[in-house]
Amino acid sequence: MKKENKLTRQQMIYWTLLLVTAATIALFETGVLPKGSLECYDGTTRYIIDTIVILLTIGLIPLAAKKFNKSIEKVKNCDDDTLLNTYRRESEIQLALLFVVMMINIGAYYGSGN
Repeated sequence: MKKENKLTRQQMIYWTLLLVTAATIALFETGVLPKGSLECYDGTTRYIIDTIVILLTIGLIPLAAKKFNKSIEKVKNCDDDTLLNTYRRESEIQLALLFVVMMINIGAYYGSGN
């Protein structure tokens, strides 16, 4: 008996987001997208941008994990369909938040030139 994969959509989203991230890095590395676009700002503005990026990273990663765990905790004693639907939805939200963090960090890294 063949086992059906019930998380195909989440796997597709994961690999798509990973591919988009890798393509963005490749575009910066090959020079298609310009590096160092934030270098034109003075030191204070760059410091503020760097601080915002760090705070977003520090804030969004734990938020993604906490929201996911909290939602799963609420439905852990429910039936399998409810648990699976909640898991699917929450994993998509978690992937989206982590993708935002990755893209912001990639943009800041290549934008600042370091």
